[in-house]
Amino acid sequence: TCRYDGGITLPSTNPTKTGYTFRGWQVRETIQQCSLSGLDTSITTTWDAQHARWKPITGDSGYTMRSAFGTENSSDLNNGEWAVTFSYGTVKGTTLCSATNGTSATAGTPDESGTGKYCWCKGTGLAEPNSSEYCPVASSSWVFVDYDLGSANGCAFYCADYCAYYVLYNSDFRRAVYGQ
Repeated sequence: TCRYDGGITLPSTNPTKTGYTFRGWQVRETIQQCSLSGLDTSITTTWDAQHARWKPITGDSGYTMRSAFGTENSSDLNNGEWAVTFSYGTVKGTTLCSATNGTSATAGTPDESGTGKYCWCKGTGLAEPNSSEYCPVASSSWVFVDYDLGSANGCAFYCADYCAYYVLYNSDFRRAVYGQ
């Protein structure tokens, strides 16, 4: 047992398992987790390179980097990620292209086993204003984007773009992604 700012009480006997030698205890720092549930979903921001970023899950020669909503700007993101900066900080997320359809701006349980044409979004982190250090989101649900992107390739290319767009402009979608 242990208490914050207190001591650690170890078991009186060390654990045993046949074939293994116990080598001691290690103390690890816990990772602070954040919640999006307290954020103000009525706040919006502008669609520009400083406020909305995304990176396709995969690039495809049949698609251009320019979308209906702007130009992809993703130097700080991994494939399939999106980030939107508001006055309260930057919300970061990931995408999923699933064979599971859903209801717009509603959390659901999409099939995560393969690829599909239906775009789903999930919040994964929150950074304080003017910070690039993201606190991981404690729990987050997949939220459906109201678009059939035509094919698995179309979804893989455009889904992160749509997630950023909907988080930025649609308060119902933001509420669902934030778990409110």
